[in-house]
Amino acid sequence: MLDWSKNKKTAEPISYDRQVTLIKGIKEMASLEGANFDIVFEKSKIYSVKGNRKTEIYVYPAMWNTNDKMIPNGAIPISDKIIVNSMLQLKQFRFNLPFDFSIST
Repeated sequence: MLDWSKNKKTAEPISYDRQVTLIKGIKEMASLEGANFDIVFEKSKIYSVKGNRKTEIYVYPAMWNTNDKMIPNGAIPISDKIIVNSMLQLKQFRFNLPFDFSIST
């Protein structure tokens, strides 16, 4: 963000390895059991696969928008910030249950 305000330069694309790390993290935390799709990693790309349909998933820097020219046409664009925030929310839900299990008498 500082680079943009000072030099009008947007964030660099997120490396494939970093995209994989982010997607694997959310894939492991959010059980896809019972989901009608899978996430696969092949040929330096990430795909959502459902039946015979395969759609690329592209993780982009939060300062970009979903219409950025760097995002491949037809890909499902997901912000890195959305993934990180989702992982934090899943951790909170799984390990700090927001319910009060105390019994009042």
